Amino acid sequence: MVEPILKTKSLHKRFGALPVSDDVSIDLLPNEIHALIGPNGAGKTSLLKVISGLLPPDAGQVFFEGADITNYGQTERARLGMARTSQLTSIFPHATVLENAILAYEAANGLPFKYFGRTNDATIDAATAALHALGLQDRVDAFASTLSHGEQRRLELAMALVTSPLVLILDEPLAGTSPDETRDLTSLLRSLKQHCSIFLIEHDMDAVFAVADRISVMVSGRIIATGPPDIIRENADVQAAYLGTEKEAEHA
Repeated sequence: MVEPILKTKSLHKRFGALPVSDDVSIDLLPNEIHALIGPNGAGKTSLLKVISGLLPPDAGQVFFEGADITNYGQTERARLGMARTSQLTSIFPHATVLENAILAYEAANGLPFKYFGRTNDATIDAATAALHALGLQDRVDAFASTLSHGEQRRLELAMALVTSPLVLILDEPLAGTSPDETRDLTSLLRSLKQHCSIFLIEHDMDAVFAVADRISVMVSGRIIATGPPDIIRENADVQAAYLGTEKEAEHA
C-alpha cells in the first residue's frame, strides 16, 4: 500500500462561530494530482492555508512524509519540501523571467540574492530547467510584466518548481486564463506529476476532471466525497450539493 506524502487527520478550524474545516481528513499520494472542489465559501482556501502553515488548526493534525508537522510554520514546511502558489499571481514584474526563477532558487537554498550580478552556473541551470518544464524557455529574457496572464501563471509555477518541492499546493492556478491558456496549463500540470505531488483548488470543472487523479468535494467545511473523477461525477450527493448547481447555473 502506498503511503500518503501529505495527510490531515480530523482537522477543525473555526472563524468565530463559523466552521471552515469540520473534521477534515484528506491525503495526497506520491506523484498524484488531488483536486479539492466545492461551492464558494466551502472552506477550500482556508484548508489550504492550514495545510501550508499559514493558519493554525483549532484541532487535528497535519502529517508530511509520516511526520507530524501540525505545529510547523510556513517556512519550516517549505524547507521540508512544500511549495504553494496563491490565487493572485506573485512575481517580480520588473525582473526578467530568468531572474524571477533565479530569485526563487536563491531564496529556497539560502543563497545571497545575486540575480543583478554574477550568479553560479548551478543556479542558472536549475532556473533554466524549471522554466523549460513550464514552456518558458523562449521567454527567459522578457520582463515578467510583459508576459500574458497565462505566462505569468506559468512563471509562478516555475518559481515554485525550482525549489524542488515534494508537494506543490495550488490555489486556483487557472483563474483568469483564456481557453487556450487553460488547455496549455492543464497539460503542463499533468507533466509536473513526474516532479512532485500536486494538491489544488480549481473552479474549472472541465480542467479538474481532465487533470485530477482523485477529487475531494468540500461543502460547508466538510469533505462529502473523495475518489477518482468518474466516481465523483456519478456521486448523487456531489451532484446534489455541487455539480448540480454548477450545471443549473450554466443552463441559466
